Amino acid sequence: LSEDTNDQKNITASKIADDYFIQARMNKEQSRSKSTEALKKISEDVNASEEIRNEAQAKMIALAEISEKEMRIETLINKMGFEDTFILFADDGSVDIVVKTPSLTTSQTAQITDIVTRQGGVEVEDIHIKPMF
Repeated sequence: LSEDTNDQKNITASKIADDYFIQARMNKEQSRSKSTEALKKISEDVNASEEIRNEAQAKMIALAEISEKEMRIETLINKMGFEDTFILFADDGSVDIVVKTPSLTTSQTAQITDIVTRQGGVEVEDIHIKPMF
């Protein structure tokens, strides 16, 4: 009986994690899409100064580069055998990583940190890793 209860708790926990990853991705995509749209309008605004238009274009390129880094890092972490990963580069230069797993070993955390420092150019102290299951 207690094994069935644990299985049910794991299924429920796993469902909550699935919902989190889906919602987090949707929120990130919506936010980035709105930002890109606003920056595109600015970059195409003939009334905006050339400096402002160039700045908007540079920010659009930076957003695309961040998205590419996040996807590359997620892929590499998932290749370690994890079911799902969510990466978010924050405006302050830090990176939040949520990995779908009940727990992480010290070795796994070190591997993830290594991937993020190499692929994302982020300092170790700016990397925040959290398991979720």
